[in-house]
Amino acid sequence: MDACEPKPVLLPNVSNLLDIAGSGGHTCAVKADGTVACWGAGHLGQLGAQALGPCPKMDGKTCSMMPVVAAGVSLGVELGLGGNHSCVRRSDGTVWCWGLGDVGQLGASNGCQAPGPSPGPVVNQSMVASLGASHDRFVCARQNDGTLYCWGNNDAGQLGAASTCTTYSQKPLLVAGQSSIVQVAAGVEHTCALRNDGSAQCWGLNEYGQLGAPSSDPCPQLASQTCSLKPVTLGITSIAQLALADLTTCALKNDGTVVCVGASNFSQLGSPAPDKCGVGNTPCSLKPLAVAGLSNVVELVAGGAHFCARRKDGAVLCWGFNAHGQLGDGTTTDHVSPTLVPL
Repeated sequence: MDACEPKPVLLPNVSNLLDIAGSGGHTCAVKADGTVACWGAGHLGQLGAQALGPCPKMDGKTCSMMPVVAAGVSLGVELGLGGNHSCVRRSDGTVWCWGLGDVGQLGASNGCQAPGPSPGPVVNQSMVASLGASHDRFVCARQNDGTLYCWGNNDAGQLGAASTCTTYSQKPLLVAGQSSIVQVAAGVEHTCALRNDGSAQCWGLNEYGQLGAPSSDPCPQLASQTCSLKPVTLGITSIAQLALADLTTCALKNDGTVVCVGASNFSQLGSPAPDKCGVGNTPCSLKPLAVAGLSNVVELVAGGAHFCARRKDGAVLCWGFNAHGQLGDGTTTDHVSPTLVPL
């Protein structure tokens, strides 16, 4: 089997889906009957199933090359995947998570002891309207009343509240001052929340300008790096949707254009980066930049260091990191300009 496939391939025996989400090593899908099927790396329980086989490219670890059903999960409607864990929002307003829970990302206890990897409910969450899962080890949940709770890793202040277990919280924490939230999105160590007036606030790691506003707080556990432990206003207005990569924040505006801020070490800003930031003088922008040549966008999604946009005419364009073919253009070359995916 090849290590990567730079063009889209059809997945067999998976159809009638309500939602689908991917992480660095695994993918899950919610089926029309509310069950969840996952595939990929499963050595830390992130697939929610047992009896997996060896990984072709990961010695000593287990995988499933085909979808397997996450045990005991039902009523699923929306997914949120982290690096080695999975969460699903259910139609009854609760959230279930499974996989690695070393820093509380499963939200399964009011204490500080990590739970097992089997699917189980997040404590004190019964009115959840949508999820925002980090690419790493924390999760946020927007409530029906427009408030916000987060749990998991908090080494950069990404939970927006003081941790209950040193630098993490297994118990969902209320993010103070957040109301009228319509979307929450998470990067690797920063979080942004979109309000119903088209404005947004962000918090957490800001070493590469990804919060879109100045900050000077020291990070709780990241030596010599800059964070914001309280929400700051993202310098972008008239926002329709947020999408966060690991170190970059992009916003789809009401006029169909896309604006980005933060790191561009893999050209993920979609325009030439004017600044240098953080460790190693990484290319970045401290002020929002428009993604060049992109308009009529209706949906925006993010990977670790790349973005894809769906236009009104149904076309999909991607830009940024492409070493594993994630831009879908048949190459493994990074692209600073949005590139059409041949679908």
